[in-house]
Amino acid sequence: MWGLSDDEVISDPRRIWDLLDESEYKILESAFYKAVNKHEKLDHMYSFTNKEGESKYLHVIAIPKKFEDGTIEWDSITTDVTALKVVENESREQQLMLQDIISNIDGVVQRYKIYPDGKGELVFFLAKVTRRLVESP
Repeated sequence: MWGLSDDEVISDPRRIWDLLDESEYKILESAFYKAVNKHEKLDHMYSFTNKEGESKYLHVIAIPKKFEDGTIEWDSITTDVTALKVVENESREQQLMLQDIISNIDGVVQRYKIYPDGKGELVFFLAKVTRRLVESP
């Protein structure tokens, strides 16, 4: 996921942080300390470029535990959500293109969903009709 071997991560987990550019590092670090200080779960998505030059999006959920001696321990899970982010971006681009088409034509745009049980549902609807004045003879 990070472009590091298991052994590299286990021997020095800080190597993961070294992959982040400075601004992303500061944002993630701030989110960690905010979660610790508020005794809240961390739920954060961040981007980075791995050693192979691939851009990745990772989602980390972590629960901090702060001990009386000041030690902070984290139970966390990090998942690669790059594919999901790509689909979201493509969907956003398609929505923008559709909105552009709709704003430049008269007509109706609709999406009708049919379920396996045969029932249907109108899930998207937009109409744009420009009224044209017709002069009487």
